[in-house]
Amino acid sequence: MKRLMNLFSPAIFFMDRLKYGQKFVLIGFMILLLFGITLYVVLAHTEQVGELISFIEYIKDESGLKLEANGEDVLQLRQQQAIIAVASLLILLLIFYLFVAFYISVLRAVYELKRAALRVMRGRLDTRAEVRTQDELAQVGVAFNKMIDSFRKMLKEREKDKRQIEHLAYHDALTGLPNRSLGYDRLQTVLNEARTKKTSFTVMFVDVDSVKEVNDTYGHDTGDRLLKAVARRIQGSVDEGDTVARMGGDEFLIVLPHINGEALARQKAEQILDELYQPLVIDGRELFISVSIGISLYPHDGHDLQTLVSRAGMAMQYAKISGRSEYRLYEPGMDQEWNERMRMEASLLQALERNEFFLEYQPRLDLLQGKMTGVEALIRWRHPERGLIPPYEFIPLAEENGAINAIGRWVLHSVAKQIRSWQEEGLPPFVISVNISAIQFHAEDFVDQVRETIQHYGIDPGQIELELTESIVMNQAESAIEKLKRLKDLGVRISIDDFGTGFSSLSYLKYFPIDTLKIDRSFIKDIPVGEKDLAITKTIIAPGRRLKLKVVAEGVETKAQYDFLLSRRCNEVQGFLISRPLQAEKIGDFVFRSGVV
Repeated sequence: MKRLMNLFSPAIFFMDRLKYGQKFVLIGFMILLLFGITLYVVLAHTEQVGELISFIEYIKDESGLKLEANGEDVLQLRQQQAIIAVASLLILLLIFYLFVAFYISVLRAVYELKRAALRVMRGRLDTRAEVRTQDELAQVGVAFNKMIDSFRKMLKEREKDKRQIEHLAYHDALTGLPNRSLGYDRLQTVLNEARTKKTSFTVMFVDVDSVKEVNDTYGHDTGDRLLKAVARRIQGSVDEGDTVARMGGDEFLIVLPHINGEALARQKAEQILDELYQPLVIDGRELFISVSIGISLYPHDGHDLQTLVSRAGMAMQYAKISGRSEYRLYEPGMDQEWNERMRMEASLLQALERNEFFLEYQPRLDLLQGKMTGVEALIRWRHPERGLIPPYEFIPLAEENGAINAIGRWVLHSVAKQIRSWQEEGLPPFVISVNISAIQFHAEDFVDQVRETIQHYGIDPGQIELELTESIVMNQAESAIEKLKRLKDLGVRISIDDFGTGFSSLSYLKYFPIDTLKIDRSFIKDIPVGEKDLAITKTIIAPGRRLKLKVVAEGVETKAQYDFLLSRRCNEVQGFLISRPLQAEKIGDFVFRSGVV
């Protein structure tokens, strides 16, 4: 077969370089040539034979002799016939040779395309159809290769899209971290391995405390960039093989397969806190954040995924309650406490509808005149099962779950309604202080709430004093000043509560449109014994008066405290020595006993 192919190689090589039309023209020409030669020879031969026969017949007729053809003439005739036969045979063989070469050339190209197609069917998309001809089949081969290239490109794009879809399905779109689903999957893998090998590991639940404030102040785009930066910081704080997953919002799950004890877990938590304590530069601003971390250990704190995650999350909530930038390990008693907290939260959300809140009012006294200047409205919760719950237990919970806005509006309306009621009873006008939470103050419609409340009840805005903590006005000072000015334009009074507990400068207060400073009770309780408290109190009273601010001391419970404050010319005092918080109907009696400034 190989020799046969070698025999036909020149013709095949020649045929490969012709187009199909050229091949058919060539073979057709050879056939026509053969036919022409044959026809010519036949006609010529017939003519010669006819002439010879006619000549012999003529001689016979003339001579009456019996003549036969000359032997030489016959031999010559036969030689011509042989030459013609050989030439015809050679042409016929040439035609056959070219035709076989043509057939092999076509067949080889077709087989090459078939083999390439079979390789593609087996998944070999790198296949190339090597058609060596220069005819139309070569163009088919080129088209076939282009089709395979397009198909391979399409499959690559599909594979890329598939990987992208899978990535999006299992990764967080913002941070690129594993999402909740993939985080749980990896945690389950670590858990299964730990069960098999009898080892332990650590689960951490991280909550970024500052994201909401950043969103409210600088916008959600800055908040998103902050989350991405936090994710990078956390990921840079763990080792290869550890998992950091974004659970959603500002929460992250960390799985640490090689942290197998409480001491190592504490060390890793402190490392993460230290890393996140460093300021983050977002859009040219230095932002400081705080995080709360909860920790659960396998198998000490749980034997399944849900238990480990929920207990780490529970410990994180306790860390958040304890203060920012804290971590807590899960403790067995947390379950019961947390369940109680959840029940309280559920009750808190229904307390307004059930009218379980009420207000009490604690009088403030002018030190020089000994008369009442106003009262502070204090919210109370009468729980149907637990009885009276103090504000320090439910206010932080209300701030966490968002109920504080509704509660704050209720307090504001209740105070305005009570002012109107006291006016109708004929009591002289006095100031009622209302505590405002940071969340309530930073609400976009807070100024409108105050305006609408005053207008609805038709009261003097000067009788309402809004008490804001030092941290509310000092953080985001520029926006706070602008909002305070809008409130002052309504005619209400502004008071800074718990002053001295932060790190603010008294001289900075001149930029704030405020009326009153309230010295925190923590500085009053040890007066006149505590030297530091004495110094701080003096430092607040004297400059406060120079700034023409009214200075009020809270938590006055002893005569010694009263006398000291009087000697320092503090304007007003408030505390149990003056009066405990009173119900609204008893304020009238206090007013008539003490009088009103």
